[in-house]
Amino acid sequence: MVQLQEIIETLKRLAAWLRRILSETVRLPYAKLYFALSVLLICIFTAISYPIELQIKKEAQNLERFLAANIIIGDMDIGYIGDSSIERLDVVFRDNTEFQVHDAIMDVNVLGLMINHILKRDYTIDGSFSMKKVRYESNRFGITCAANGNIDLVLQRSPTTMKRGDLTLLLQNAVIKLPPFNMPGGITGLDIDLPVLQCSAISFEIVFDENTIRVKRAAIAGKDLKGSCSGTIQRSRVFRNSSIDLNIAVDETSAVLDNYKMLLSKYISDNKLNVKIRGTVGQPSVELAQ
Repeated sequence: MVQLQEIIETLKRLAAWLRRILSETVRLPYAKLYFALSVLLICIFTAISYPIELQIKKEAQNLERFLAANIIIGDMDIGYIGDSSIERLDVVFRDNTEFQVHDAIMDVNVLGLMINHILKRDYTIDGSFSMKKVRYESNRFGITCAANGNIDLVLQRSPTTMKRGDLTLLLQNAVIKLPPFNMPGGITGLDIDLPVLQCSAISFEIVFDENTIRVKRAAIAGKDLKGSCSGTIQRSRVFRNSSIDLNIAVDETSAVLDNYKMLLSKYISDNKLNVKIRGTVGQPSVELAQ
């Protein structure tokens, strides 16, 4: 019993000594500033040591359920300050539609993303990106190109989904495969099969607002195809089932129209051929506007 009392007295003396040391330390010049900087550095080093590559792959697994797809991510080099890169990204949907990205470089605030993750807040992605090769291929539509742009996007944390933001995107040296489109007016047997198209540049201004993706403006430049585009995509729980409502105005000087000008002449107005893309992301349909 006496020994226990001695231990208690020793602990009391130790606590009093620590309080005295702490009180004297706080009164030193700039002590509070040094303490605040120490806490800040601890937070920064904790974030830097966090295994972000594993977190990215975990978020990709969450997206697999939303996209109804398998997501494979290649080697990553994540820079907390400066550029980050992903060697390869493959998304394969259940109907064998494929989306691929090769050699992507992103300049985003990774440290800010980690802080938001630790604080359990929505993610804010604000920065630029470039991709050496992008490929999307379905049974009706395909495109291969290089891409770069700027993004300012807020992602809801759980479940991971887009809330709002905007995107400027430039596709370069695009090779496009379009599905056949139907002649209007009830004429059967006159589906027009287009050749593979090459476009030197396609630029987009896109706004995200909850479940709506709005193409504010798009300009298409190239010998095969020139024109503009606008419209919306209404996102579905499964992205490939999202509905498309896009309108494309094709310049009549586009080489893709050379073999069809007599057939399409009555649909050309103000030197433009208006084309509607409807259906879904997975099954788009192309029609001439009357």
